Amino acid sequence: MLDTNEFILLKALYDEDLSNAVLDKDIIRIDVILNSEKYEYEMKNGFVDYKPINIEYVHQQHTAEIKDPKLIDLLL
Repeated sequence: MLDTNEFILLKALYDEDLSNAVLDKDIIRIDVILNSEKYEYEMKNGFVDYKPINIEYVHQQHTAEIKDPKLIDLLL
């Protein structure tokens, strides 16, 4: 089970809308995306241990991830 912040970091690598919301530090938009039909299964079936979103942590980690050349190579 991932906490909310780790779940956001994982999904933001593959979801452009979520990535943009993280980069904009838009907690409301992140919350709307997480509660959308797209992530309904994960959010409601025990994949995510809901904890308050630490937007500074998520933004910092996501920014570092998208600039990591090794990670970019793995994803491409």
